[in-house]
Formats: sequence, structure tokens, C-alpha cells
Amino acid sequence: MSFIPLLAFRQQRLLRAGVGLLVLAAAAFALYKLAHVQRPVDLATAGKFSPATIKLGEQELIIEGPVVDREEGLLFSCDSGPRGIVQLNFDRARLDQQTIELFESLNVKLPATFAPVDYRAAEAKSSSAGHEPCRTRIELRVVSSAPAEIRISQLSDPGFNRRRQLQITAIGAELNADMLTQSPGEDSFAPGCQKILKVDNVSHSTSLEVTALVAEDSTVHFTFLPLVADSTPWGDAQGSLPLDLGGAPKLNATDAPPFQARAVSIRSFASGAPTNAPPLLSARSEAGGPLLTISSLKIFSDQLQVSVAGKGSLAIDGVAQTANLLKLFQENLTISGLLIAANGALLAWVARLVFQAPPASRPRKDE
Repeated sequence: MSFIPLLAFRQQRLLRAGVGLLVLAAAAFALYKLAHVQRPVDLATAGKFSPATIKLGEQELIIEGPVVDREEGLLFSCDSGPRGIVQLNFDRARLDQQTIELFESLNVKLPATFAPVDYRAAEAKSSSAGHEPCRTRIELRVVSSAPAEIRISQLSDPGFNRRRQLQITAIGAELNADMLTQSPGEDSFAPGCQKILKVDNVSHSTSLEVTALVAEDSTVHFTFLPLVADSTPWGDAQGSLPLDLGGAPKLNATDAPPFQARAVSIRSFASGAPTNAPPLLSARSEAGGPLLTISSLKIFSDQLQVSVAGKGSLAIDGVAQTANLLKLFQENLTISGLLIAANGALLAWVARLVFQAPPASRPRKDE
């Protein structure tokens, strides 16, 4: 009796054909998975983030899970340079207590609540001839915990040789913004030394250091301008202005990089782009694995450029970039021969299963 189901199966060609097709389908699926294995890639070798471009007015850079030096707590910093000035606009910020007390000691009363804040260079009261201009240094720091993500983009029109600009928004955390005027000489009224600080509707001229607390999910707008209209103070021959990342630089091989993140992506916010569209380009570190390193961020007239290193999953337009292990196997003569032999044996077994003649039924003992 135990042979009856097996005998029935061998006598039903259609049933045998179905089983054979299922086996072939499973084998084909296994080969497909070998040809599309998801595994971490070296971003520097892949080339997509070395560097990647973020277009002005169309795309934004999103840094998820940023990690910086705990002691420094520094996210970004920039310097106006000897021939440039930098202006800042905060959508919502308030002066810290030390800054408020400093101004109060000078009989200046500034609002202490969250409000729009503007910080820009005043018109110089002395000519630039014979006076070395002041430089302005801006530092954005983590207050207590790092943001869930940071969004960076450019709006407005291309600045060409006249202007560089960008905006930074920290999601889920407040930031400290330190604004320091650095004077190389004794003339506090040299070009770029005097600043106009405007909090809500109250303005005051100063050359003092100013610290503001940037509200959570609020945007900081940077505008970089030449000190003299016909000068080009930008960082290199391509006209880029670097934004310094993180705190203390990496001095030893064992030191952690100054700026790391769990994931980096570029998304479109151009008019007509769907809000739920996948990122144009993204990289994500492995769960529990090393973080990605953001090694540089450059500001151009009409675009930003970011360089990211490390190993992680890479996706373009939401489609994961996979490794073709099957191709690697096929390029190895030994493994390729074994695959061919295995495929041939499988096809022969399915053919024998489907096309073999069914066994003759045995006569019953009582006949």
C-alpha cells in the first residue's frame, strides 16, 4: 500500500511536468538572486559620491544620523576669508544668555525670545587702503543631542562671481551658532569689522562675538559676498567655497573621522516632483557597521558638491545597486564548469521525470 501514491505520481505525466517546472523555477530564482546580490559597496570605488552634485533650486542633500566629535560638538564652520564677507539669516533664533548680558552691559536691550535674526557686515567707515579687513568665522554646534537629519540646499539664482549661498536645516534638534569677527589689526572700523545685528525689529552695530540658539527645524541662510565688488574671494580655481565639516581633524589613523553619518541622500524638490519619490541617489551604512564619512562639502555658484566615503548600500532612483556574483562565478573556470554540469544534470533529471514511460500496473493478487 505504501507504494500506491508513488505509483500514481509516476503514472501522471501532467503532475510530473508540474513538479519539474517548479524545480526549474526554483533553480532560475536562485540564479537570479546570485546575479542580484545586495552587498555593501565601496563608495569611493563606485564613484557616485566622489563627488555627488546637488543642483541649485532643484535638489537637496539630506544627512541622516550625523555624528561629530563629542567634545567639540561642531557640525559646520566657515570663514569669510580675507577678501569676503558672510551674511546670516535665521528664520527662528534667540541670543544666548551670555550674549544678552554682554549687550546689556553696554546699555543695549535686545529681544530674548525666538525671532528672525539677521547678521551682516556694516558699511566700512574707513577706506580699505592701508587697513587689513576683518574676517568672520561662523560655527554651528550641537546643543545637547545631534539632529535626526540635516538638510542642505541652495535657492535663489546662481551667484556667478558675486555670491555663494546655501541654507542648512537641522531636524529634531537645536543648534548653537557662534559668529566671531576676527580683526588682524587694531582698527575695529576697518572693512568687514562692524556688523549689524538685527533681532526681530531691533538693530545694533557691533564687532563683538555673538552666539544664537537656532530653533529646532529652523533654517539658517548663508550668503557669501566679496568684500570688494570686483574681487573673487572664492576658495579655488573652480570658484568653490569649502564648508568645513566636524570638529578636530583626524590626526592619527585610529582617530574617528570628524564628520560621519548613518546615511546620505540627494532628493529632488523641484516643481512637479512627487513628494514621495525615492531619492535620486542614496548611500546607507550597514546596520551595526561603520558609519559613512562625509569628507568634503563645497559651495559653487549653482550647485553643491559632497564627497562620501565608506562601505554601504547604494541606490539610484530608489533602485538598489547589486553585485553580480553569478558573473563572477562564470568568470571562474572551475566554478563555471560545476555550474554547467549542475544545470545539465538538473535538466536531464527533469526531462527523465516528465518523459519517462509510466510503469505498467501490477496485477492484483486476487486476480
